[in-house]
Amino acid sequence: MNDTPSSTLDSRGLAPLLVITPGLMALSPATVGVFVPLYALIWLGFRPQRFAWWQAVRSPLSLLIMAVVAWGGLSSLWAVDGSLALEKSLKFGLVCLPPLWAAQILRVRGTDAQVCARLFLWGMIAGTGLLAWQTFGDVLLRDQLLGRETLNAAIKTNVPGAALAILAWVLPLARSHLTGRLRWLCWLTMAVIGACTLAGDGLAPVLALTAGALCFLLARLTPLTCAALIMTGVLAAHFAAPRLQGLDLAKSVEPSIQHRMDIWALAGELSAERPWGGFGFSNSGVIPAQQGSMPLTGLAREFPLYPHNILMQVQLELGVPGMFLFYAFLALLLRGAIELPSVARSTGLALIASALAIWLVGYPLWRSTWVCWLLYCSAALTSISDRDGHFK
Repeated sequence: MNDTPSSTLDSRGLAPLLVITPGLMALSPATVGVFVPLYALIWLGFRPQRFAWWQAVRSPLSLLIMAVVAWGGLSSLWAVDGSLALEKSLKFGLVCLPPLWAAQILRVRGTDAQVCARLFLWGMIAGTGLLAWQTFGDVLLRDQLLGRETLNAAIKTNVPGAALAILAWVLPLARSHLTGRLRWLCWLTMAVIGACTLAGDGLAPVLALTAGALCFLLARLTPLTCAALIMTGVLAAHFAAPRLQGLDLAKSVEPSIQHRMDIWALAGELSAERPWGGFGFSNSGVIPAQQGSMPLTGLAREFPLYPHNILMQVQLELGVPGMFLFYAFLALLLRGAIELPSVARSTGLALIASALAIWLVGYPLWRSTWVCWLLYCSAALTSISDRDGHFK
């Protein structure tokens, strides 16, 4: 008979997820969008007698995700491309719900934080090593393995660089559960991620690391203030984004920033035309081009796949109900982070801030790669957290 505690068995069952995912992000980010929900489904499949479906369905975060899926599916009735809205909304539910339910089991049953911290650290060392190899070697290992020529490795490593810059803030939490040389490896891994961030291309990794650092430190002193500032900052960014184009300073910033100001203003203009229903889930990239040209860049008045701002994307695609769901979800995340103990609380707020810092200027909201990566960050935080987590 196996006398191993169930929490330890669950923790060991997380080993492939915790160890493989960071390296997978460094090598092939798109694969993360398949691996994380698939692994969660398999993990859940081995625990049918322990998993109360009704508890998962009625949890607030689960209900909000299902509400987004339902509203997104309903938006197919008036979307620019109805079949796209229906397909993408259903896919969003399939991607989000299995990892969320798995995280709920971990939270209820508990984990062996020391086991998970070691597994996570080895995964981070592997992922960070692969990122550093590509960043400082100016290569893309995926292309080399496939025999393809890489045109610009710096741009391609921007995505894993930003992803690991977010995840880096789980390392102090992992360190609090480790001893000896492993604790120093946590700081060394963070230092390498910081070096890759400074040496890499683009602002996304820098934004993630900076926002995470500021909020991690502030949350150690006053977590409620930190959470309030995050929410206030998001609201301010949402209000300001479509109005930046008209400011005098808009004419003096670099072209990439001007392009964002142009498309944010366009998103605000089109959102006013359909304030309640929006243009349909994941439909911003198929909205027909508008007449004329952008004031700052002179480019055509159309979106480059997405508005490069999740707030404007939600408002544009899902209207006022979508915005209500977004802010409700963010409020629940902030409340959950505040309720965590000690270092885990600082880590949770830092993860939220660093992810938002990127999503307010860059990546699309519904893309499986990013959604699954943030779910992985949450799983790492949940599995390593316990009531005794603290700095040592």
